[in-house]
Amino acid sequence: MGAEMFSESKKKRRIRQSVLCDRQSSEQEIGKIYHQRYQVRKILGEGGMGKVFLALDQKTGKEVAVKIVKDQKQWDRERVILQKLKHTKGVPELFFAGKEKELFLVMEYILGNSLKRYGRVCGKLYKKKSLLWMIKICKVLNKIHEQGIIHMDLKPENIMLDQSGNIYLIDFGAALFAGEKLSGYGTKNYASKKQAKTEERADIYFDIYSLGKTMESLLKATDAVQKIIEKCLIDDDAKRYHNIRQIQADFERILRICCMKKGFMVVIAVFCIQNLWNQIQREEQREKEVIVQKKSQREIKKAMAYFYGTDQIQKNTQLARVYLERCRGMKKNVSSYLVLLDVLDDRRNDISAEKLMKIVQDCQTDVHDFWSAYFYLHFYTVNTAKLSENVWKEAEKMLEQIQKYPQKEEYQKLVEEDRINLYEREAEKGDDRKFLEETDRVFKENLRGDSAWKLYERKLVYLESKQPDISREFERFLKKYPKVMDAYVEYSIYLCRNNKMTQAQRVYREGRKRTGMTSKRAEELRRKLGL
Repeated sequence: MGAEMFSESKKKRRIRQSVLCDRQSSEQEIGKIYHQRYQVRKILGEGGMGKVFLALDQKTGKEVAVKIVKDQKQWDRERVILQKLKHTKGVPELFFAGKEKELFLVMEYILGNSLKRYGRVCGKLYKKKSLLWMIKICKVLNKIHEQGIIHMDLKPENIMLDQSGNIYLIDFGAALFAGEKLSGYGTKNYASKKQAKTEERADIYFDIYSLGKTMESLLKATDAVQKIIEKCLIDDDAKRYHNIRQIQADFERILRICCMKKGFMVVIAVFCIQNLWNQIQREEQREKEVIVQKKSQREIKKAMAYFYGTDQIQKNTQLARVYLERCRGMKKNVSSYLVLLDVLDDRRNDISAEKLMKIVQDCQTDVHDFWSAYFYLHFYTVNTAKLSENVWKEAEKMLEQIQKYPQKEEYQKLVEEDRINLYEREAEKGDDRKFLEETDRVFKENLRGDSAWKLYERKLVYLESKQPDISREFERFLKKYPKVMDAYVEYSIYLCRNNKMTQAQRVYREGRKRTGMTSKRAEELRRKLGL
C-alpha cells in the first residue's frame, strides 16, 4: 500500500480523505470471510488504492494477505501482472482473484519486516549485509523487468525481508507493462518527476531512479556506493544505468573488493559485525517488546469498547469476542469475559448462580466509565433470578458507583429505569421500602405529568395486589398532577372493576373537564360508562 497521487494536489487530498473513511470502517472487516474460505483477522495496511488484511485460509490453515481493490481497472491490471509473475522468485504468489461485493486479491503473506522498518530500528545500513541485500533486490527486479513489467512504486516499505533472509518486492498496485501510458501514481520522494507526467510511458528508468532514492534513504554510502546512487539518479541518458543488471554488477564488484581484505581486517570486521548484530538484536527485541505492549493495550481497549459500548461505539458481542480471544495471556480475566459472553449469547445454561456471580464480579473490576458501570447495573437487574442472593448488594454498589460518572439526560433515564426495576424486584421478594420511596418521588419533585404517571402507575399495580382499596392513592396523584389523562382513565377502569360505576362516572367527568379525555381508551371507557 502507500502509493500516493502527487501530480494533482486536489486528487491527493480526496484520496487522503477516502483513506481516513476507509480506516474507520476497517474494523468492521474483522471476521469477514471472502470466497467462503479466507477469514479476515486484522488490517496490515491501507492507502489510496485499497486495503490489505491478514486472513486465515480455512482450507489449508495458512495465513494469507487479502487486498481489497477499489478500482476495476487497477484490479484487472494487478491481477494480470501477478499472474504473469506467478513463478518469479521474490514476488508474492497470487492465489485467487475474486469479485463479490468487493474486488479482492488473495496473495502469499510474507512474514518479516520491510526495509523501511529495519532501517528505522537499525539506522542506515552499510558494509557486506547491505551489499548482499542490494544484489538480491537487483536480481528480483531484473526478473520482473525481463517479463516486461515495471514496478513503478519501488521504496523501502515495498521491499520485504523474510525470516530466512529472502528479499520480496510487494504491492504491484501501481505496476505497468513497459510502454504503457503512465497513470500519474507513485510515491513522493521516491518517484522521478517525469513519473507525474501522464504523457510519459512506463520505462525501466523509473524503477532505476526509485531504486537510487531507496538506496539513498537506506544505505550509509561509501564513495563507491555513492557513485552507484548518483548514476541511478542522473538525468543524462548517456551517463545513467540502462538496466538493473549493470547496477547488480557494480554491487558485486564492491562486494568482491570487500572480501579481498587482509585476514586481520576480516577478523576485525567479523568482530565488529558481531557487535553490530548483537546491538541490532537488542534494539529489535526492545522494539518488539514495546510494540507488543502497545498492541496489547490497543487490543484490550478495543475489546472493552465493544463489550461495554461507548458514546461512539455500539456494543458488539461478536467483535468483543474476537478481540478478547486475541487478549489471552495479556489480561488475567479474559476467560471470565468469554464465559460471560456465552451467557449473554445464551450459549451457556450450565453455570451455577454462585459461579456466575464470581465471574461477573471478576469482570466488574474493570468498571471505568458510565457504560461499564451501567452494564453491570442492568445485568444485575435483568438477571436477579439467575444470580445469588448477593445480587442486591452488588446492584446497590453499582447504583452508587454510576453516580461518579458524568451523565447526559438520556443516561439518567436509563439509570432511573433500572433502579425502579431493581426496587420492584426487591418488593416482590418482600422488601418494598425502597420501591415505595422511589415511586413517591412524584410528590417530592416536580416531574412532567406523563413521566410522573409512568412511575407512579407501577406503585398502583403493586398496591392493588396488596390492598383492597387504593382509591386514595389515585386521588393523591390527581391532586398533584390534575392534567394527566391516563390517570383519570385508569382510575375510572379501576372503579369499574370494583363495581363503583357512579364514582367511575364522576372521575371520568372530572377528567373530561381537566384533559378533554380524547384518547381511544377514553372513548371506549365513555361508552362503557354510558356517558
